[in-house]
Amino acid sequence: MLRLYVRTRRPHSQTEMFCGIKKNYHLCTRERIISRCNVKNKRMSTFKISFKKIGKYLRELSVVVVGIAITVSIGIWINGRTNEKDLQLYLDGIRLELEQNVIHLEELITEMKKSEEYANYLKTHDKKSYHTDTIQSFLNAYYSIQFISFKTNAFEMFKISGTMRFLDDKDLLFAVWDAYTRLDELKSFLEQGDQIKLEEMKKELPMIAAGKKDFIPMYTYYIATPFPFEMPKICRESSDLLQETILKIELFSTGTRASRSHSSAAMRL
Repeated sequence: MLRLYVRTRRPHSQTEMFCGIKKNYHLCTRERIISRCNVKNKRMSTFKISFKKIGKYLRELSVVVVGIAITVSIGIWINGRTNEKDLQLYLDGIRLELEQNVIHLEELITEMKKSEEYANYLKTHDKKSYHTDTIQSFLNAYYSIQFISFKTNAFEMFKISGTMRFLDDKDLLFAVWDAYTRLDELKSFLEQGDQIKLEEMKKELPMIAAGKKDFIPMYTYYIATPFPFEMPKICRESSDLLQETILKIELFSTGTRASRSHSSAAMRL
């Protein structure tokens, strides 16, 4: 709106009145420009303050984010080291367990060797050429039953604990699994052979009790079944497989320890 400049006296002429209106118009325009400039300056100062606050907030936020990232990284690193230690402990337990099973297998092979020799003697000689003294020398073999007990506790704990998922070497994992699977199959096979042998022994008990000596002990078992020859053979193969698995575990453990030493050295540097 246009404000009129009111004077204390009445203008004498139209010219004087027009000059007053013009002067008042310039005065109003100047005030309006100054007012707009002040508002603009206030807005600019507000924007500057807002930008400063945003910058400060972003700096603080970045510090927090970096701190969280460092904390999470350290936590992951510590958890990784803990998982590696747990994995190594379980692998060491499995290695010791397999070594004990190898010892047991070697004992079984030694005990079965006499039975294998007796079966070989019966198959390579005619019944008429059998010598009573020779047959009696195998007494501890043809009536023997082996005690079969393989240890699997370490492997079972390895499976139940969930540590198995931390083993990145899949070839080693399959080798360990195959070794224990072989032990299970071997135990079933040996128990089957011993059961058949036990049944034959029961058939001969009445003759032994009667004091008969004109029969060949356990003849059907050692001639008609493959167990006397297959049992020591499969035990030997199983022992070799377990020893190969033990070697793989030792190589993996050596490589893991070397890698851990390099990582520790790098962290110190």
